[in-house]
Amino acid sequence: MTAYTPEHGDDDIRTPAALRRVLAEVRRGDHAVGHQSRPWQVSTVAAPVRDGGEVVAALSVVVPGTGSPNPGYGPAVPATARAISRCLIEDSGRTVSVGGIGADSTSKFW
Repeated sequence: MTAYTPEHGDDDIRTPAALRRVLAEVRRGDHAVGHQSRPWQVSTVAAPVRDGGEVVAALSVVVPGTGSPNPGYGPAVPATARAISRCLIEDSGRTVSVGGIGADSTSKFW
């Protein structure tokens, strides 16, 4: 039986400095985008789901790709994760700050 052994691919992070750069970019954008061409060509977008300021889950979409995220689902994943976060806040009866909502970044519901 032969197992697939990946070579360095599209999104490989090979150094601690590269990892720090990628993590900083993900934190600034509040979502992650990935591309892979081996063994299958896929694109992915992931975003955190928060309950208040705490990350409690993640939402991710992985689709057959061409090397870049589809504009249709790329922005939809973080927007959906924020909507789920707002629902968690509303269900708890709290009003807290959730990034990207309204002018004052505070909301009970989207």
